[in-house]
Amino acid sequence: MASLGPPPPGIDLQASRQSNIVATWASTWGLAVAAVILRVLCRKLAKIRFWLDDWFIIASLLFSGGFTFTVTIYMVNNGFCKHIWAGPPDATRDWALGLFTTEFTYTFSLMFIKFSILAFYWRIFSVQFIDKLLLWILAGMVACWTIASILTSAFQCVPISALWMQFDPVHPTDPSTFTCGVNIHKLFIGKTVPHIITDIFILLFPVPYIWGLHLRMSQKIATACVFMLGIFVLVVSIVRFVFVLELDLSSEDVTWDECTEMKWTGVEVNIGTVCACLPSLKPLLNLILHGRVHPKSHRPSVTDAQTILEIAEATKRRYRRPSVANVSSAYIFASMRGAMDDPDIFERLSGSEIASEAATTQDTTPGIEMENTRDISKETG
Repeated sequence: MASLGPPPPGIDLQASRQSNIVATWASTWGLAVAAVILRVLCRKLAKIRFWLDDWFIIASLLFSGGFTFTVTIYMVNNGFCKHIWAGPPDATRDWALGLFTTEFTYTFSLMFIKFSILAFYWRIFSVQFIDKLLLWILAGMVACWTIASILTSAFQCVPISALWMQFDPVHPTDPSTFTCGVNIHKLFIGKTVPHIITDIFILLFPVPYIWGLHLRMSQKIATACVFMLGIFVLVVSIVRFVFVLELDLSSEDVTWDECTEMKWTGVEVNIGTVCACLPSLKPLLNLILHGRVHPKSHRPSVTDAQTILEIAEATKRRYRRPSVANVSSAYIFASMRGAMDDPDIFERLSGSEIASEAATTQDTTPGIEMENTRDISKETG
């Protein structure tokens, strides 16, 4: 890399975006940490065992923590988010090294967030073979995106160290000793497009089930919002993509120009973690509203059981063969119990309520067998 010349006229070398990016990253990652801690607390309070979706989101938090540390500590302390002429002599090398590291932490963090959401879906919707197949396909798409991103990022240059050493103005590297065949800007675009597409597919997956519920439109929308909180992350991803398209990594003042795009990258990862945790915080909401994790004074109405059975019914209506649609209600109840984070909802349903629901849905959903109700309602019987 050629040595820097004098700064262009009109540039304020005292200007800095460092406080802005540190505050944004620290606050959003703090929200992500709080959301994961509350998720773990809710699991303990409700006495629900940890499952894959919980471990995946914890793994995501660890990688996003490494991402946050790299940007706010290492890169910022070495001139990132300041004009290149106001930073240390080797600011571009430290920027390139930090960028190389964040490509891995960013990718793995997003991968575990997506896997956590897909595992959550698995607990609810994996009744039919086609549902399991679709979830496996989505998981495969996420895995392929991750592998392709990691391999491309790792071997942008040969040898690998040339990626950041070529930007070292203090100890310049002979261009004939390395080869860099990947355009970093095009790499960013190539990673972002399939990432947004998989997000859209994951968000749309529950829609057919929810749309098939026999509920008022307002209730359908409310139920859909529970499963589609990730739409906030999708909006952030699109905003970030706009800045990626405008980014010029060949700019001489790259430490200043990339700051805004990096800020939105951190927001995307951290808000994604928060949104993935929100559906699991129902026990805490019960504690705040009723003073108990499972308030005994609260008896779910028939609507609670009806909603659960309707989700199963909507699942079955997607298939025409009755033999394929024969699903045990005990299995559906067990899946919904884990998904809704309220292990006592079925114990609080009286035998008469369950029998009423079975009579109501007998004609429309012949494949659902109301079995094991004696065990489900033993506390109320």
